[in-house]
Amino acid sequence: METTVRTRIGLQWLSLIRTRNPFYRFFRVFVVVLLVILGVTLLNSSSELDPSLFSGSDIEMSAVILMEEDSDYQKSFIFKDHRLQFKYDGLCIGSDKKLDKTLVVDYCNPTVSQSFSLHDDGKLKFVEKGLCLAKTANSSQLRLASCESNDLTRLSLNVAGSNLTLRHEAAENKSLCLSTGALNRRGSVSKDRNLGDPIILTDCHEEFSHLNLIKESEFLWDMRALQVVAPLDHLCEGSAACATNNRPDHVKLVSDSSRCLNISRCLTVVTKTARRPLLVLRMAQSIRDVYGEDLPIIAYDDGPGNYSEDVWGEIQRFPLLRYVISEDDDLGISRGRNLAIQSVKTKYFMLVDDDNVFNKYTDIKRMVEILDTTDATLVGGKFTSYRDYSGMLQVTTEKSKNKTLLTLYMGSCIAANQTIVNFPDCFRCDLTSNVFLARTANILDVGGWSEELKVAEHKDIFLRLKALGQKVVYCPDFQVFNKKATQQSELNAKGYNKLRKGARLRRMKNLFHHRWHLSTSVEKKASKFNYSSLKGRQK
Repeated sequence: METTVRTRIGLQWLSLIRTRNPFYRFFRVFVVVLLVILGVTLLNSSSELDPSLFSGSDIEMSAVILMEEDSDYQKSFIFKDHRLQFKYDGLCIGSDKKLDKTLVVDYCNPTVSQSFSLHDDGKLKFVEKGLCLAKTANSSQLRLASCESNDLTRLSLNVAGSNLTLRHEAAENKSLCLSTGALNRRGSVSKDRNLGDPIILTDCHEEFSHLNLIKESEFLWDMRALQVVAPLDHLCEGSAACATNNRPDHVKLVSDSSRCLNISRCLTVVTKTARRPLLVLRMAQSIRDVYGEDLPIIAYDDGPGNYSEDVWGEIQRFPLLRYVISEDDDLGISRGRNLAIQSVKTKYFMLVDDDNVFNKYTDIKRMVEILDTTDATLVGGKFTSYRDYSGMLQVTTEKSKNKTLLTLYMGSCIAANQTIVNFPDCFRCDLTSNVFLARTANILDVGGWSEELKVAEHKDIFLRLKALGQKVVYCPDFQVFNKKATQQSELNAKGYNKLRKGARLRRMKNLFHHRWHLSTSVEKKASKFNYSSLKGRQK
């Protein structure tokens, strides 16, 4: 029966196709056109691969086939559109402004094209110029040449995490890395890398030759503060750092009905420690003593977490303390703070150091009230019995010396006397001590702290806020006590000092200066500041 029915239906459709009736002829054409459209659509969809199939690390994934706009054939890339940054000092590989085809050391500049692509055939291409890395015979210095040139240096990629080294195939299996042309008396590469040094192939160094691969899109987002238009100022010209001279308007009142009525539900205390859990516990106890209750605390610690049962027992005494131990034994202050803030669920957070102790001057409710009723992003205080470290920031250039200088005018916020409406003892400011309350969302929006700065990170976050229009308030009466660690409370004194002082600190300061295109930074008295640059100054 089933076969008979199918046969009859098939004969009926055949008769419709063969009929000369105008209506059925039109129906036949319509069906044919519809089938053609469906076929083309299916063909196109099957030939386009979803880019998400290749998501993940650009370095470790297999080469993805991409079409170049300036070519009529497909090429494979190991990575595409990445900045090449020297990890040791935060400088990038760019092209010489005067010698068009010469590669040199330069600031990582978001206003200049510095991206490279590495093809799977070993050719490293400078994207903006469409030229590839090459070198002349009997010379280690590199230059840019046509990608079809016969004298191209053949390069292949060696990857270890985010570090990149390049191998010269003609060097008898000897690894040669991209580095700089500054040589010391012994003939090896000097660690004193300078702007304008030529890029060469030389022996690889464990730290100095390592390159960070940074996606162009991620780099531009992270460096937004240097892309804003700098204010007109004859004291600062020709440097991307001049963008940080932008200063937000005066703090204004806002009518926000979502007021914080319960501090523990709208604020989280955040701290980064370096294997000093006893100090975090001391700080948590001071909160309990001052307010009569606990506040949520997130503490990030370097690994490993091989603490005694007594220490873990003490941590459990504070149910609102989330003590996180990283797998990284050198997480760094900036990354630790960023991770902590990403975990914050409250509207505001309070940043403190692990050796801070709360006291009667730590009036959190008043600081929360400022954030609730104004458009300020951050309200900071000071350390009890310490000097006033707040101040205005200013970048200037010296063309004759080719230098760019960042100056902190200490005490200038109080001297400027731009008070906040309803809070006459609080002032408009650019930078405060590292004890402050801030809007969680706003700090995340500006990118938090620069994670390569494991220390020497203080001015970094405030430069970001200033350039991107976020308002800072300073209240000198809001204080915490910076109580030095005792020998009994310091479980890692030797290791802590090694990470925070000496050569490590000097290197981090260089990283900070290079990130912000600065030659150096200094501190001056408040009397040296140009107060006429402040709009709406209250006298």
